Amino acid sequence: MYRMSLALLACLFVASQAWSQAIPQANIVDVRASTAHWGYAAWNAVDGNTEVGSAGSGWMNSGNADEYGIYDDTPWISFTFDKVYNVDSLTYWNYILDNENGRGLRSVNIWVSTDDVLADGNFSFDPGDGRFTLLGNSEFSLSGTFYNSADDPHQLIIDATGVGTRTIVFQVMENWFGRVFWEGASYEGPIPHTSRVGLSEIQFHYVDVPEPATMGLLTLGGLALLRRKR
Repeated sequence: MYRMSLALLACLFVASQAWSQAIPQANIVDVRASTAHWGYAAWNAVDGNTEVGSAGSGWMNSGNADEYGIYDDTPWISFTFDKVYNVDSLTYWNYILDNENGRGLRSVNIWVSTDDVLADGNFSFDPGDGRFTLLGNSEFSLSGTFYNSADDPHQLIIDATGVGTRTIVFQVMENWFGRVFWEGASYEGPIPHTSRVGLSEIQFHYVDVPEPATMGLLTLGGLALLRRKR
């Protein structure tokens, strides 16, 4: 009887735990960014390709220079899911391209929202948007520099389980070239190079926390089994 009680309690404990798992790629319903250089669209950051060596693999913004007439001093990239998740961590591959890995994200403000920010049909991130909560600032790791090869993935714990996440935004404050953004100081001149930022691939993870009603049913079921065994 004692052993059975312990076993039942152990089962209830395991059932109550929150296990981290990946958000399926199909459940990411929107990806957008401040700008994107030709062939380096924001969606490429969730296409499953961890190699960046040619157009079509990874996201890169347009930079802040004269060449294309696009001046992006406020780079960001956002990811919207099909529902609210308790996002707890992410796996990422930073920008990988020979001698240009300095474009990789370094200092990043991470914002989350539980709202359907796409409902207005023209979402563009603004740090003054009251629908977003700032989780904090994180430093992303510098990638390797080997051209057109898969870099080792990096892990980042963000723990947004207390607020929930339907849309997450990376506000890029600095890249690994040392360019500082969002301060009006990243203008580069005729041709963009060090004023660009990029990200190869990212995967999000969440914890599926059992609802109180579910835990209540598990507890009642366990008590009923114990009573039957007496």
